[in-house]
Parts: sequence; structure tokens; C-alpha cells
Amino acid sequence: MVNFTAENDIFLNVAGLAVKSLVKGIENCVESSLVTASRKNWGNIQSVGDQSDYISMIASTLSSLILNVRMSIPESSSKYFRTFCDKFAESFLARYHGNIFKCKPISEVGAEQMLLDTHALKTILIQMINVGAQSPTPVPQMYIKVLNKAITKIEQLLKVIMNPFEPPEQLVDTYMVLFNDSNLANFVKIIELKVGGGGLKRVEQQALADVFQSRRTTLNSSEINPSPNLGIPITGSTNSVFGSPFMQRLQTPFNSFNSEENQKNVALINVISPTNSDSNSSISSQSLQAIVQNPGQPVQSKGKEDFSSFMLRKMNLGGKGQENK
Repeated sequence: MVNFTAENDIFLNVAGLAVKSLVKGIENCVESSLVTASRKNWGNIQSVGDQSDYISMIASTLSSLILNVRMSIPESSSKYFRTFCDKFAESFLARYHGNIFKCKPISEVGAEQMLLDTHALKTILIQMINVGAQSPTPVPQMYIKVLNKAITKIEQLLKVIMNPFEPPEQLVDTYMVLFNDSNLANFVKIIELKVGGGGLKRVEQQALADVFQSRRTTLNSSEINPSPNLGIPITGSTNSVFGSPFMQRLQTPFNSFNSEENQKNVALINVISPTNSDSNSSISSQSLQAIVQNPGQPVQSKGKEDFSSFMLRKMNLGGKGQENK
């Protein structure tokens, strides 16, 4: 009896490597669009308009490249094209999410524009599944699920940035409701993306520190869950604020606060920035413009304690005596 199991495994492995190479190659081709986005002055955007130029660049690049991929795969092996689309969407959206951290400072209006761009990108990726198809088919639900998971992660980040510093309760509550996380490093990293986030005045630092502390201390310790992996890049050496053992001690998890208050905040967030998971969803610039806040300007002054250091000092859960040991 002839057995081709080993050969079949080798073929599937080669096919997987081919898909991985295609994903990497096309990602590299659209990298220039993300560089363009990172060089845009997101802190000085005054109004929300149509999709940004870098999104149009992505659409133009993908339309030709994806067509070449489709034409290279026989119709009888369309499952490999499906696999490619799944892998590309997942990988590229993760890179898109990471690129947002290269765009700081971002104003509230800038975050709104990014949210509109993200919805436009989702539409592009949905249409990608039928590029070059002889007979278009409904978008597979598994593919929509992959998109929604990645897009939701991006939306959560942008919705926090869209919140003004005042009132601080709304900013902290929005972060905790959306991310279900009380990791100080994650919170500080997102705040530093905002216009003025790297140079908050002392009174603003105090307000955020007090609110963040109160939200953590009022949690039900019996319901604590592990802090989720939010995919937020934490950079720096082991001697930096974020890489220090002290920072690691502060990263304690939580799951949720008072359920009634939680529901009110979820309702508020949905009003601030509605999300429609339908594959044909879109968001108008008028809806986004309705919640525009006047962004502050970055403040840097000699001798001012930076926000990261201030929050770490305020949130020292081990106590002053323990910190000095």
C-alpha cells in the first residue's frame, strides 16, 4: 500500500511558507503608506474630512498586488487565496495598530480622522476578498471575524485618545471599560499619544493619578482577572521607567468596577463613538465632528516631572518605605 502522508505534509508546509512569503512581501510594498501616516501632523488636524491620502495609497497598491496574487492561484485552489487573505488581514492590521504609536502626538480630532481612516481600510480589506474573482461570492464569516477582531482593537485605542483630559473620570473610565485593564504601563503609554500627554501640568497629573488610583482600589479583589495583552509597545532599557522592576510590580490586573456604573460608561462610549460591526458599516465625518474637542497644546517646561514618573510615584502600591528599600 502506497502512503503519501509524508509528501502531503511537505506540500502543505511549502504552501504555508509560500503564503507567509506573499504576506510579508505585500506588507513591505505598503510600508511606505504607513511611513506617510507616521509623518503626518496628527496633532494639528482641525477637522475630520474624507479618508487620508495614505489610505488611498494603500488601496491603490493592494488593488494591483492582490489581483496578481489571485491570478497566480488557480480557481480550483481558491482555498489558498482565502488563507492568504486571512493571514494578510491579520498581520497587516497588527502592523497598522503598531504604527499608530509612531504618529504621536495625536489630538482628539486627529484620532477621529484615524477612526474614519480605519473604517475605510476595513472596507478595502473586505473588497479584497473578491478582487479578480470570476464570480464574486459573499464574504466568508470567518474572514469578517478576523477583520472585526483586529479593527476592534484599533478602535479601542483611538476611542481612548479621542477623550479629552477633562473630566479625568471619563478618560480613565473609558480606558478601563474598553480594555478591561488596570495596567499602569499600558495606560500611560496611551496617554502619551495624546496632544499634551507627555507634558501634563501638575494639576492634570494629580487628577488622573487620583482617579486611576480610586478605580483600582475600589475593584473587587475576588474578581480579578489577568491583565490582557493589549499589544501596546513598551520600549526602553531595564533602567527606564517602563522596564524597571518597580514598574512590573505595579502592573496588577482587574476586571471591572460597579456594574451599574460600568453600563452607564459603556452607553456613554457608544454615544461618543458608535461602532457597527456589519461588513457594510460606515461612519460619517458629521457624526465624528459632533464630538470634536479643542485639543490642548504640548507643554514642556524645565524641571517639570514627566507624567510617567508622576504616575509611578503616585501609584506606588508597596508604600514609601518599601520603595526606599
